[in-house]
Amino acid sequence: MHRSVHDVPGPVNRLDPVLEPVAQDAPRRVELRLERAGRLVGTVRRPDSTWAAGATVFVLPGDAPELLLPNPTGRGFGGGRTWVAFRGEVRADGTYVVEGLELGASYVAAALEPGGAQSVWVRDVVPTEAVPQVHRDLVLRAPATIRARALAPDGTVLKTARMLLFKSSWMERLEAAEDGVHELDGIVPGAYVLRVDAPDLLRQE
Repeated sequence: MHRSVHDVPGPVNRLDPVLEPVAQDAPRRVELRLERAGRLVGTVRRPDSTWAAGATVFVLPGDAPELLLPNPTGRGFGGGRTWVAFRGEVRADGTYVVEGLELGASYVAAALEPGGAQSVWVRDVVPTEAVPQVHRDLVLRAPATIRARALAPDGTVLKTARMLLFKSSWMERLEAAEDGVHELDGIVPGAYVLRVDAPDLLRQE
């Protein structure tokens, strides 16, 4: 019998084929050694202090690419790795549990509700052997709307201007109306960079 032993941190959700080649008719056996995992627990409230039932708490490694933070529901790629957030659903009583965190590792966490409300990212979530369960209460913030106009040196509205909103590696374009007002809805409150480009004029940020 040929046997391969692999150490896997946290619970195993999926088993990939990791067998070493053996004779065609030889029995194959894989052993997975599971280690103790940490968890993040807490509550999530809306801005009006009601429980945010149905929201989702996302947990990412502390060194995950920042492009994932504005939209943690997606996947990120960097450093030869694929980044996918741990998730936990908020129950009717406002509580949540996110399991499978590596002990001693640092994570960031935030809550997101359908419709765009999101909490701030809580950092330094570090489960340990001594304290494997970390408690963090989160509060959603209502999404914001950005409206802006670009003006020429003579004060006229530049209807052909292009506006882009940046935050770290995340970028979104503001839609322009006929009156030259650019608008973007569903923005998580925070600090952003607004870039304005227009023909024959210097770029402004």
